[in-house]
Amino acid sequence: MKKTHASIILYVCSLIPIVANIIIFYVYRGPNIDIYFIIKTHGMLAALGIALALVSWYMKKRHLLFIFSLLGNGFFVVIAALLLLAMGISEP
Repeated sequence: MKKTHASIILYVCSLIPIVANIIIFYVYRGPNIDIYFIIKTHGMLAALGIALALVSWYMKKRHLLFIFSLLGNGFFVVIAALLLLAMGISEP
């Protein structure tokens, strides 16, 4: 497999966690949801997406896809951090 094809596959794989986070965000709703599961899931998927974006950018320097993937996955890192902060503030 050529370096270009591997890079494109990794870029697509770095966008999959963004889609998965969006689906999880809308599927798991309500007052009786385990919020720590949501925080862990968002954090792990976003970290995986960022790692894949960095590897694919290192293989082939495509800045537009790298920035889009970094912003998308970074958004869910911020969401997870805010949820974790909210859970820390709400504990007695």
